[in-house]
Amino acid sequence: MPSRVRVAAYQGPEPAGPAAALAAIEDVAREAAERGARILCLPECYLTGYFTDADAARPHAIALDSERFRRVLAKLSALPTSLVVGFVEAAGGALFNSAAVISQGPLP
Repeated sequence: MPSRVRVAAYQGPEPAGPAAALAAIEDVAREAAERGARILCLPECYLTGYFTDADAARPHAIALDSERFRRVLAKLSALPTSLVVGFVEAAGGALFNSAAVISQGPLP
């Protein structure tokens, strides 16, 4: 018999900055886990905020090799669900609409 994995999706108010986004992700991930979800998907750019202008997005963008991203990974990888979280990525002077998959271990 094939195994089943419950996946949750969250669509809620845009948080007021990265600290609020991290707090909201923690709350939603715990609630999703309590409801049996093993994977939680969050909206595009949820972690950094959604911007339609590159100049406005640049100060909020996260480079994958940065200390900021390492802190985000450390905080979110401790949560009881695996996450797919959108953010604005900075790489080589360019910006990307990216998503990170963050998990305590192998995905379910």
